[in-house]
Amino acid sequence: MLKQGTQSKKISEELGIVAISTGDIFRENIKGGTALGQEAQRYVEAGNLVPDSLTNRLVEDRLAWEDAADGFLLDGYPATSLRSKRSTGSSPASEPVSTWS
Repeated sequence: MLKQGTQSKKISEELGIVAISTGDIFRENIKGGTALGQEAQRYVEAGNLVPDSLTNRLVEDRLAWEDAADGFLLDGYPATSLRSKRSTGSSPASEPVSTWS
């Protein structure tokens, strides 16, 4: 059985696009000491999950990189219904969610 990361790497290579995992995004930002990484690190160090709002901002920032301009495969995202609604733009009328610009 192949792990999820193995599958995304294989698929992205076949399609000629970059595979982006949320775990890698978290690690790169925390290690790099970015403002978003510092915010995520506070949650991680406290043993809490990084909230959807921050995860969405981290992913949005990563998708702006040049290597994702021609396409990308998101590995491990969206992992919750709120993130899914954020990325697709669909949400119940009672739950406003911004869409990707």
